[in-house]
Amino acid sequence: MKTHPLLVIGFIFLAGCDETTEIIKQPPPKLIYANSFETSIDTLDWTGQGAWSVYPEGAPGGGSHSLSVWGTDIGPHAEKVILAPTETSQVIFRYSARCLSHPHAFVRLISLAPVAPYPSAGGGLLDTNWKSFADTGTFPPGYNLRIWIEGDGIFATPVLVDKIEVLTILK
Repeated sequence: MKTHPLLVIGFIFLAGCDETTEIIKQPPPKLIYANSFETSIDTLDWTGQGAWSVYPEGAPGGGSHSLSVWGTDIGPHAEKVILAPTETSQVIFRYSARCLSHPHAFVRLISLAPVAPYPSAGGGLLDTNWKSFADTGTFPPGYNLRIWIEGDGIFATPVLVDKIEVLTILK
């Protein structure tokens, strides 16, 4: 009698599975802030040391506009404060960005909690082409999260930012 190799492998696999495995389903991340900067209303409640405005160019897959941020002093050149986590949280920070020239800018989600270094997600931008970014960070409870954007202060070159999303990973 000739034994088929797949039949043998299948029998070994089934014989070793005497326990059932339960699939643990995690809830999807919860969106806590999103902005694509399609009108000047989308810049309300933004503060900072620089200047910002809606710019008539959107990131690929975004709308038709983005946020243009520039400044010549220390940052943040534009900042948006969003709610503080009520417990230690994993947060996903996604955005698209590009420098108009002189590529050098920072786009971060940061918490000014009394922790050194400050918890953050995001980072530096060294490109004049649109790039999409995603980063995850752990943030302590009780301290507001801030979207912190710094354009190139040396050359006062604007950075364009679009499709910002802040999501929390539920446990």
